[in-house]
Amino acid sequence: MSTEPVRGLSGQSGAFVGRQPAGCNMYLETVSQEKNPKEVWQEHLKGVYESAKMMSNNALGRQRTPDRALKLMAKLHAITETNIGIVSARLQALPQAQREMMTPQCSAGCDYCCVQLVRVTACEVLAVYAFVKANFSEEAQEDLLKRLVETKEYTLSKPATTSFRHQCPMLVDHKCSVYFSRPFICRGINSASVAACKAGYAADSTGPAAIPIVDSMRDVAVSVRWGLKESMVEQGLEGPDLYLHLAMLTLMQDASAVDKFFVGEPVFQSAVIPANE
Repeated sequence: MSTEPVRGLSGQSGAFVGRQPAGCNMYLETVSQEKNPKEVWQEHLKGVYESAKMMSNNALGRQRTPDRALKLMAKLHAITETNIGIVSARLQALPQAQREMMTPQCSAGCDYCCVQLVRVTACEVLAVYAFVKANFSEEAQEDLLKRLVETKEYTLSKPATTSFRHQCPMLVDHKCSVYFSRPFICRGINSASVAACKAGYAADSTGPAAIPIVDSMRDVAVSVRWGLKESMVEQGLEGPDLYLHLAMLTLMQDASAVDKFFVGEPVFQSAVIPANE
């Protein structure tokens, strides 16, 4: 299932610019018509990225503990949701025809997109794992472990010529069971057409329908994630992108992997996504 961006704030004349006051609070204000809105939006995204990286350096460059990492992830999630929320509010101010073309149609129970491999950083999967341990019953954790193993087996048995098409192991009754700690990519990919998602889900591997994602929301999530990722590399932590299901499987099968990660051991090697993917 491929994605096609629709023009969001980056293509609007009344775009926003981001500033970075004390405390790294990101806010937006309208800019004059004379400024190029795409350039203004890129400036804002750069501010989002720099803020995320600075916060990550402050958290990961000192005493590294799971607690500090989880507090960092909570802040980065908040930055992402705040900026996506502002994008959403701005879209609602557009003329009706444009608004209908660009407004996300995602809702609880709509899981047509949740059949793809999810790309995460190590800190993202640690946040998901902590959420599971804090909120899932023992039975629910056992069920999740089974789904993770099933997903791994599916990836190994799937012919290389076919597209990945398997329900995300985090889904329960068509809803994300880890919604509040979901990865950045899941926060940023929002579809402007349920019909297109249904068509993409139903299409075979040779001709999937394009999904019209809201590019401004995706760009926010990518900017935060990139700031975190670069900081992790600079701090000597595992930086490669990981498959969510394989990284979660590592943690669910070996609880000591969390502490090993924070002392620099490469605990997620089996989950690393190849450079050509």
